[in-house]
Amino acid sequence: MYFLIARWGGEGRAEAAWRFILYTLLGSVVMLLGLLLIGIEAGTFDMVALATDNGRSLTTSVQVIAVLAIGIGLAVKTPMWPLHSWLPDAHTAAPTVGSVLLAGVLLKMGTYGFVRILLPAAPDGFRTFAPYLAAFAVVGVIYGSLACLALTRRGANGDLKRLIAYSSVGHMGFVLLGIATMTPTGVNGALFANIAHGLITGLLFFLVGGLKDRTGSTDLDTLAKETGAALYGRAPRLGGLLAFAAVASSACPASPGSGARCSPCSAPSTPPKASAAPPSSPSWRSARSAPC
Repeated sequence: MYFLIARWGGEGRAEAAWRFILYTLLGSVVMLLGLLLIGIEAGTFDMVALATDNGRSLTTSVQVIAVLAIGIGLAVKTPMWPLHSWLPDAHTAAPTVGSVLLAGVLLKMGTYGFVRILLPAAPDGFRTFAPYLAAFAVVGVIYGSLACLALTRRGANGDLKRLIAYSSVGHMGFVLLGIATMTPTGVNGALFANIAHGLITGLLFFLVGGLKDRTGSTDLDTLAKETGAALYGRAPRLGGLLAFAAVASSACPASPGSGARCSPCSAPSTPPKASAAPPSSPSWRSARSAPC
């Protein structure tokens, strides 16, 4: 990803690439320390064995330290506010292929780590930080929304790729909010939102890439011009597809993201006191078949 941005990126690609590699590298180092702590204390690095053990071989203090270390690394990759500042620059400078990979694959590694590693392997430690994770997630949703509104003002020099990048911060906030509930409904909704975000945002960046090839710009004021609808005059089909993807991204009913947005809000606000069951347990399997 670094080479995609640094070699084939647009304006500001060098700074964006270095910021991307520094954030992700430092986050990965901290996460590695947490993984080593869990593996050494549990006596195994087998993810299936750790999920089956459900934290029984780890003391609460070890779980808290491990969750803090691994959580910081995963929060950088998600990204979670306030560790998100590398994302807008990376998306803006990256080529179309890089933006699609970043939104559809790399961001999902962070939320997948929360569900696949932290939640089943260290449930007691995760429960300690769940309220703080939920608070940061809510702030991220509000922050991403306000940033998008600020970029759409005329004269704000808003970039369409940057707009989508900030919307991703808000979308991933909803995903983290569902994970923070530690309930089957919330986590299943978070996973569904994760997949929906990858598909919809990947489509948005793909369309923006095509739009830039045809118009030569992703600046919102340039695209809107005086009438505010110049895009439909120059590329009506592309503009229609972009509007369709934008409506789907806003969780319009019948879109992939609509049901996923309801799950974190409808999940119980207090996680169960018993150790959270791993995703492979029967209780989680039965919850997957239940409607939102």
